[in-house]
Amino acid sequence: HRPIYLELVEVLLQGRAPWGFTLRGGTEHREPLIITKVEDGSVAAAVRLQAGDEMVSVNAVPLSGSRQEAICLVKSSHKTLTLVVRRYRNSENDRYFFIFLFLWNKRGTFLGFGGFDTSFCYV
Repeated sequence: HRPIYLELVEVLLQGRAPWGFTLRGGTEHREPLIITKVEDGSVAAAVRLQAGDEMVSVNAVPLSGSRQEAICLVKSSHKTLTLVVRRYRNSENDRYFFIFLFLWNKRGTFLGFGGFDTSFCYV
């Protein structure tokens, strides 16, 4: 048996809907909330959301597991959407770029961008 590694990944999607991912499951179906598809070229693809990611929270709201709750929270997001997902890996050496941020101040001035993966920090 090969070990399975688990990590929690936070992604910040900027722009507007459609975000470019499909969600399946939920307590209504006795399944975890799983992202089943990420559209090529979408906002979700740009932040490297992956098919198989399990949704844990939306905009800092922990999910109860209900698909309807998750969909309502996603649809209520207009310009930004922050997701925390549970991601499983086959090897501790697998690396994923898991967060990319664009930073603005309250006046709308662009301050810069940055990103993190499991071993490096890019600023």
